[in-house]
Amino acid sequence: MRKEIALVSIFFLLNLFLNGFLISKSIYNSECRISLNEFSNAELDSKITFSQSGTWKNSFNNVSILDLLSTNRNITPPNQKVSFTNADPIYIDDNSDFGPSEYNFPGNGTAKNPYLIEGLNISHSSGTAIYIQGTTEFFKVRNNNLNGLNSASIGIHLQSVWNGFVENNLVKNYYENSIKIGQSVNNTISRNIIEDNEAISPFHTSEIWFVESSMNIFEDNIISNNHFMNTVSITSSSHNNLLRSNIFLLNGNGISISHSNDNILYQNFVHRISIDNSDHNSIYGNEIFDSLHIDSLSKDNCVKINNFVDNSNANDEGSNNTFSYNYWSNHHATDDNPSDGILDVPYSIGGLSFNEDPYPIASKIIDYLTPPVIISPNTGDQISTYFTVEWETSLDFLNRDITYSLYYSNDSGLSWHQLSSYQESLWFVWNTTSLTNGQYQIQVIANSTAYNTANVSSNGTFTVLNHFLSPIIINFPNDGDELNGKVNLKWTGGEDTLNHQVSYSVYLSTNNGQNWTLIRTGLQVNQCIFDTSKYKNETRCIIMVQAICIEGRSITGLSNGTFIIGNLISDFVELLYLLVFFLFIGIVVALGIQQGKGLLNQNSRMKAGVCLSTFTDKGFVIQWKSKNCPFNTQTLSSMIEYTAVMYQKGEYDNLFGPFPQMALIRSKESEWLFVSFGIQAQDESVEDPRIVKKGGLIPIILLIFYPKRFDSKLQNQKKELLEYLKGEFSLVSNKVDINTRYMKDIENNILNLFNSR
Repeated sequence: MRKEIALVSIFFLLNLFLNGFLISKSIYNSECRISLNEFSNAELDSKITFSQSGTWKNSFNNVSILDLLSTNRNITPPNQKVSFTNADPIYIDDNSDFGPSEYNFPGNGTAKNPYLIEGLNISHSSGTAIYIQGTTEFFKVRNNNLNGLNSASIGIHLQSVWNGFVENNLVKNYYENSIKIGQSVNNTISRNIIEDNEAISPFHTSEIWFVESSMNIFEDNIISNNHFMNTVSITSSSHNNLLRSNIFLLNGNGISISHSNDNILYQNFVHRISIDNSDHNSIYGNEIFDSLHIDSLSKDNCVKINNFVDNSNANDEGSNNTFSYNYWSNHHATDDNPSDGILDVPYSIGGLSFNEDPYPIASKIIDYLTPPVIISPNTGDQISTYFTVEWETSLDFLNRDITYSLYYSNDSGLSWHQLSSYQESLWFVWNTTSLTNGQYQIQVIANSTAYNTANVSSNGTFTVLNHFLSPIIINFPNDGDELNGKVNLKWTGGEDTLNHQVSYSVYLSTNNGQNWTLIRTGLQVNQCIFDTSKYKNETRCIIMVQAICIEGRSITGLSNGTFIIGNLISDFVELLYLLVFFLFIGIVVALGIQQGKGLLNQNSRMKAGVCLSTFTDKGFVIQWKSKNCPFNTQTLSSMIEYTAVMYQKGEYDNLFGPFPQMALIRSKESEWLFVSFGIQAQDESVEDPRIVKKGGLIPIILLIFYPKRFDSKLQNQKKELLEYLKGEFSLVSNKVDINTRYMKDIENNILNLFNSR
């Protein structure tokens, strides 16, 4: 027997790669989630380096240890203490029993200085060797020999215990349980040899028994020679426990999970696993002999990257359980199409679920990195503006760190363009606004620290379809209009290029755009009623309309100048005076039109013109003005600055087209009308087809002035004024080349303005 123990100890020392999994590591997969973030009891040290190879023959197979274990990894062998002190069984009922009032163990119960129960030799024929219940302070049970002489029931029993460590102990010859964990949380059982639990008992017999216990770690243990029932039982709502890097030799059933969820079995060397009425358990990176069985009441369990060796391998009676990237020793399909290490034929899982492993590995797994799985976008999706690309994690067999690189293709995968590289997160916000609308694919490449890579591409194309809102033009009110009572505000534009739903909000400013008051919101039509009675007469106002599409894209438009609140007066006499005043104004205006007509016909070139201003590092600078301009430079500059501010109040400082953008200026020069046209490219790398940049002088403001007092209804006057302005535009083009189509846009806007007056 001692020879067998020594041999088992050698194989414990050979547990090399099984010790490498970081507690803080999280693993996710498309069908299941493996997460170890919850395990916080992390005082796990490993110091001694050991390297050896060998072959062990047991009753059911020849196992090459080098197939399973790597070399030169750090492991601390159990039972390093040379001598032991004989002792009676220990019973601790609460925190105080650790201290001077009872056993006076060294330590103070903190994480840095836990109570120590060590160096004891307890041989007994009844009861429990070490029983601890109802404690929360930190303690370690380590380097002890516990022997139940085939008649005592339990070696170590933790009941309602937090923060315990049980490590480097030899526990043997118990007829019920070597270690029992009941209703306990956040305990670690590590580097113990647990053997020879061979007696038959009327009780549930397992060497290790978790009952109603969660968030515990069982790792780096050797469990051997248990020939009755289960070696490790996780039962009765024991959730979120981790069984990691354990070796199970010459036992009956290796691990049994019953009525328990969200447990992780990671990199164990085990003979048989069974899952009964349990969900969301993860079985990952194990060497499994003599099958895995999932009963009909179990669902959503995940079985990935395991070696199933020389047995019936697996049986699944449950539902929605996932098998993938496992090695199956009895599966003999080819790996030709393509030759990528994954067999060409899925592996059929036995049982009524008719499950399968769609990606069976061609050879026994020593090192493997699974490809990521793209969550979104999916084939046929339509995306625009800012879109979040998401994918599920890859799994590394040795649990090394993984980073991801992201690429896109718009030519069916012939070429790929990088979006991000070596990022740890599983998502990326993709700005698609600069892309051409069309069909695209995504590729995600996983990179492990061992320079392994695995990639996945979209299994189909999705569509990038960006959209814009057309500029808003307020049709009523216009500059100089006088409103009274309830009036109908009207505008055009704000339509989405993809006909997405758009809503409108209307704002009013009474201080030239410094502050805005919301009038109406949530409008689905291009008009709304505005009640002027709430405002004082002679108040000068500006209207702003904002359009917002259902995806959040927005655009705003301003009225082409200020309008005036002029509510009607109820007093009859004042009303009469008002009518007389309007009659007088009408006569004056009529005379003014006739006079303006004559002036324009006689000397139109003296009464109209164009001023060109471009933006430089000194602000807006006048580059050219009509020869007969009646205004000095200071007056023109103030008008241009006012125009620039007006554009910046709206969307003109971030202009995407169409062109031109037009604003009317309300000037103190009472005899003149001024119209400005603003031009601004999207950025320095993008040119509108109607604009040829010259010398980098953008943005551009064209200020056009003409007399108020002319008859805009007479076609000959319109034509004469337009012909004159066109001549001036030709002089402007010497400074900045303007496309003919753009010039036509300006002429049409001027003509429309004349027609509206």
